[in-house]
This record gives sequence, C-alpha cells and structure tokens, in this order.
Amino acid sequence: MPPDAFETETAGATLLDLTRLGPDRLLVLFAGISAIGFGALALVLYLMGEAYPRVSLTGYSALGGAVFSFAVAAVFGLALLLSFGTMAARPAEGAILALAFSVVLLAFGALPGLIAGIVGLIGALTGIVRNLRFQTG
Repeated sequence: MPPDAFETETAGATLLDLTRLGPDRLLVLFAGISAIGFGALALVLYLMGEAYPRVSLTGYSALGGAVFSFAVAAVFGLALLLSFGTMAARPAEGAILALAFSVVLLAFGALPGLIAGIVGLIGALTGIVRNLRFQTG
C-alpha cells in the first residue's frame, strides 16, 4: 500500500503532510477551502454594507443573492473537500467528482464560486489526466 498523506500523529509529525500530496489533490483541497472561505467573506462583507459584486440572479433580492451564493459556495466547497478525501483511495473517481462540483461552483457560486471553481477545475482536470487510463486504438 503506497504511503498516504494522512499519517498517525506522532511526536513532531503532523496529521496532514502536504508534501506528499500530488498537485491535483492540492488544487482540489485549496479550491474547497477557498470556496468556503471566500463565500463566507462575501456574505459578511455584504451584511456589513460593503460593496458586493453584483451578480444578476433573477428573482432574488440583493440579500437573497448573497445568501444563495454563500450557500452554494459552502455546500459545494464541502463537496470538493469530500472529493479530496475520495481522491486518496480512488483518484480517478475523486477527480471526476471534483470536476462536477467545480462546474456547479462556476455556474452558480457568484464571485467566490468563480474563483474556487476555476482552481477546482484545473485540479480536477489534472487528476483526470494523471489517473484515468485512456485506451488507444
């Protein structure tokens, strides 16, 4: 069994060793964390009265749009973190999940979803190219 990034905690060792992760898993991890963080930051900035980038969501008020984009960014950011965990055991399936979640973030996540969706899309495509077996012939 190949060594994984998750190790037991010993003296001086960390629970998550980022140096052993591939670039595809690192990008998916960063995309999930940034979706949650930027989504929460955008909602807090809107609630404080700061200028929020206008996204035309038909049928929503400005507050409804901010809350909706936060909910999408939080749920699909957590889903990206779930696909990061799946990539440890089944890399190709986790990369395909990350691709699907990144596309949803790009479509519905407003500005935080756009940032995290692009990073997640690059990580997912990298994971697909690295781990899927393509047949030629």
